Amino acid sequence: MDQCLTGDLWVKEICKKSFALLNRFYGCGGMWLPVRARRALVNALVMPVLDYGNVLHSGILAINKRKLQRIQNYCMRFVYAKGRRESIRQLYAENEVMPVNVRHDWLLLGVFYKAVVKQIGLQYIAEKLT
Repeated sequence: MDQCLTGDLWVKEICKKSFALLNRFYGCGGMWLPVRARRALVNALVMPVLDYGNVLHSGILAINKRKLQRIQNYCMRFVYAKGRRESIRQLYAENEVMPVNVRHDWLLLGVFYKAVVKQIGLQYIAEKLT
C-alpha cells in the first residue's frame, strides 16, 4: 500500500502483471486455443493476481476498482474471443461471473463467515465481530 492508503501503487502493480500475462497469451496465439483452455489459463494465472489481497480491495478508491474491473473485462474478452467494441455484459450473467466489486465483497464475507461461524482463522477477529 502507498502512504495515503489509496491503493494506487498496489492496483498499478496488479494491472501491470495482469495485462502483461494477457498480452503474452494473445502474442503466443492464445486465441487459437479452445475456450476451455483459455478459461483455464485465465483462472490459473490471472485471477490469482487479481484476487491477491482481495480483502483490502474494499477500501480502495472507485477509480482503482474500475481499473480492476477493466482487467476482468479483458479476461472475459480473451476467453470468449470478443472484440473491444462488443458487449460482454451478457457473458457475465451466462457464465455466473461476478463483477470485481461484488466478487471482493463476497470473498470478504466469506472471511468473516469463517471467522465468526466456523471459528476458523484468527481468534481475535471472531472476538471483535461477536
